[in-house]
Amino acid sequence: MMKKFWIVLVAITLSLPLICGQAGAAVEIATGGIGDVLLFPLYDVRDVSDERTDGWQNYVVIENTSGNWTALHLRFRTWRACIEVYDHVILLSPYDVFHFSVIRATEAGTTSRNEGFVENDVILTSSDVHTLRNSGLISSSQSSWTEKLATKGLSDQGFTTDLQGELQAGYIEAIGLWQLENPKAPDSEDNHTLSYVVNRSVYGKSGDSETNVNDVLDALFYAVTDVNNPETAAIDWPNQIVITGVERGSDNSTREGLDCGNVLAGALEMGDVQTGRYELESAVALMDFRTDGTAHRDGYDGGAIVYPAGTMWWYDASYYDSKQVPVPSYYLNESWATTVGAGLRDGDNIAVGFTTNAQDITANSVDPYNANSTFNDIWSLDDVEAALEKSAIWNHYFTGEPFDGATLNTDIVLTFPTKHYHFFFTDWPYWDGGSIASGNDSIEDYWQAVIDYRKYIKSRYSSRYSNGPIKPSGVTIWDMEQNYPGTAIVTTDVENPPPSPWTPDWVDPTPDKTILHEVNIVRVGEEEGTGIHEANWLLNTNYTSGHFTIGRFFLTKGDREIGFNAANPHTFYGYSGDDSVYELPPIGVAIFTHTYGTGLVDEDGCAYVTRSSMTEWHYKK
Repeated sequence: MMKKFWIVLVAITLSLPLICGQAGAAVEIATGGIGDVLLFPLYDVRDVSDERTDGWQNYVVIENTSGNWTALHLRFRTWRACIEVYDHVILLSPYDVFHFSVIRATEAGTTSRNEGFVENDVILTSSDVHTLRNSGLISSSQSSWTEKLATKGLSDQGFTTDLQGELQAGYIEAIGLWQLENPKAPDSEDNHTLSYVVNRSVYGKSGDSETNVNDVLDALFYAVTDVNNPETAAIDWPNQIVITGVERGSDNSTREGLDCGNVLAGALEMGDVQTGRYELESAVALMDFRTDGTAHRDGYDGGAIVYPAGTMWWYDASYYDSKQVPVPSYYLNESWATTVGAGLRDGDNIAVGFTTNAQDITANSVDPYNANSTFNDIWSLDDVEAALEKSAIWNHYFTGEPFDGATLNTDIVLTFPTKHYHFFFTDWPYWDGGSIASGNDSIEDYWQAVIDYRKYIKSRYSSRYSNGPIKPSGVTIWDMEQNYPGTAIVTTDVENPPPSPWTPDWVDPTPDKTILHEVNIVRVGEEEGTGIHEANWLLNTNYTSGHFTIGRFFLTKGDREIGFNAANPHTFYGYSGDDSVYELPPIGVAIFTHTYGTGLVDEDGCAYVTRSSMTEWHYKK
């Protein structure tokens, strides 16, 4: 009974305006595709038999639409476990475009850092020299970049089998961090040469003589007054976030660190250079994720997300021992699935939920998740999930041979970019520069606590939480004629979309099945699948063409309900209890693949050509 009450409450509160006072606008999906956070629903370089050759690759583009230097944190997460397998701060010059390819290695080789990789590893490559050097990815003597996605994060958490397969698909985050004040505004964009902006000695790490993003990161965080001894600098953050004094570059201009602003856009193209098959997806852009004058998880009410270069290298005792705080704790191991940098909880905390005493709502009033520290609070996670919420997904499909001369397939990508935040926060260790949740008080003890915790993630993820089962509230499939009687498919006991009298019969009218992964590719008309296709059952049908709708998705297990109850429910996180459920918003695309005869035969005897297209599926809020 209480579960049904909460579901009704969700439906009510999602339609209500925000009640609490707010310094900025609530985060929302940017309909024009330009924002301060980009979420790419899918990267995919798997070897798919009969559909892809060794020439298959993904091509990613991220744009800076402003005349200011702009930084973002780029992160790759895997399809099954959502664990971070690559991350880096990318620095874009004014109006810059960063481009790189994601490929599956066909032979062994070495990265730009002289680290070896083997066949079927996932490789990132780029020849965007200007951005690569500014971002510290290559040196001034290099003209191209090669990097590999790392398996260490997976193995550290107990994943030991098919690690290459885990790396070969997933999704990408790009979280805007900050912009630099443009001293030439409004007349023109800023200088495009980084040495004009910042002194290359600010970072000061031995052996690093390049001017790159590391110098900017440290200049914003520390108050460097002696470039010969930058490691002795005091901390500027959060009192003053600025490049000034000896930190300045050759143009001698002072530049303040500002809110990133809604300036980022992105797209990902998948294609095969051998067959000419290509498809394109635009990133889901969130706007006003983080703005000035609002409470944030790191305690800074400014819109800029600032942390030093030392965070990128975790903890370097030989260099940072003399600093007051080696790294800011909020951006070190932000979650069990993340090593360094900002996450989706680091935006504006405005939509804090709905309580029975709505008039008493204030920022963060209903999410004191951890009584000892704000590190593990929900913060902006519910804001992001409210922005991404969908009441129903709709799309048409083609499968089999509905038309003469062509075989068609429709794949529906369902990605849940916030799923991993709903697990393992009850006792996640954190460090605030002197005390740790587990009671340890040294950096060494902290790291041991983190390592010990991560060792058991896989067993807990697989057993205690059954891999985090997700259930859709209902599925309805029509053919093109809408005239075949059947029974509506109901997958849970929560409210469903209005049933259709023309829904096809299902073998089991109420299948007890779940959607298992953070990224899922559902092929319409397939009864079952493995790996990333394990949710094929969702859209199983004998029809060859028509359309479908899938209702809201609900996560049925997790840790996030702790701290809430029937008297103090949360919009998305339900209440404490064994049967509590809460909504999990998806992002994704529909991919249409067409294989048709050409009447021609190539040297290998092939008489067929495969073409495809990709677009975001339709949805209702």
